[in-house]
Amino acid sequence: MHDEALDTAVSFLKSLADHALTDEKEQTRLVRQKATAWVRHLSIGADHPEIAQQTKRDFAGARRFVSRTLRDGRALQERTDQQFRDTAFSFASELHAIVAGDVHDDAQLRAGMETLERTADEGTLDELRVVTARIARELFALVAAREERRAQAAAHAAARLPDLLDVLQRSTSLSVDPITGFLDRDGLVEAAERVYLLGSLAEAPVSLSILGLQGDSLRRDTADSFMAALAPTLSHAFLSRNDIIGREGETSFAIISVGADVTRARQACARAKELICGAARDKAQELGLARMELVLGVAPLKTPVTSAFQRARPAYSEGL
Repeated sequence: MHDEALDTAVSFLKSLADHALTDEKEQTRLVRQKATAWVRHLSIGADHPEIAQQTKRDFAGARRFVSRTLRDGRALQERTDQQFRDTAFSFASELHAIVAGDVHDDAQLRAGMETLERTADEGTLDELRVVTARIARELFALVAAREERRAQAAAHAAARLPDLLDVLQRSTSLSVDPITGFLDRDGLVEAAERVYLLGSLAEAPVSLSILGLQGDSLRRDTADSFMAALAPTLSHAFLSRNDIIGREGETSFAIISVGADVTRARQACARAKELICGAARDKAQELGLARMELVLGVAPLKTPVTSAFQRARPAYSEGL
């Protein structure tokens, strides 16, 4: 019974190390380091993580560490979620204020059309000429004003989208793959659903790229090693603040690109291909894998977003 209880406590601490929620990578590293130290202290009687010359296993101290870490993580998540709500509301409100003139313009246009119809039906030819000329001038002015507002809204959306995506990624940070540090599949779906709504609001295209590896069978631990080795290269290859990267499957990544249509997303993947192939080739050789290939697929992100992952079927492959 004692061994089972100890194994359970160690398992809790290892899970905490894998899924610690903090607002900075360095802080995450320190929490994981401290959790690992607690694992060693409880399992093999190593030095106490917090109290010097403490030889007796401190189960109460481990409980306090877990409780404190979970409490801090929950508080951070609540702050991040509220920041996401506030930023999204501000984003939508500012865009709405920019295009609010459309409502007034539509009412003015309807009134003008009603006057034109009435004059064409009941007025004299001279009255119709005057009304037609006036309505034409008003219509040209309305169209010009609307186009200016649309351009202003698009520029505003483009400027604010990176900030919105930043808080979006932090808001989904609970659903992270511990091996790569990217979003996991659930986090990707959640991010895709939110990004799709934001892209629709800002009238911005959103694309989904799937980049994976196929070939020699990979055990789970080997696949994790492979994906961990590729993660830094992928981060370097996709530097845009408008890109959200996640681990889509055991041996595949997904990149959500906001403001990029399918053509631009394919171009970005093509530019990143050499970097990724080089890193994958080196890792395949290290693991002794004789037959591996890089596969790539791109699709527009549409609703329902879960089907986008199936639509982004690999259209390109290259042997490593």
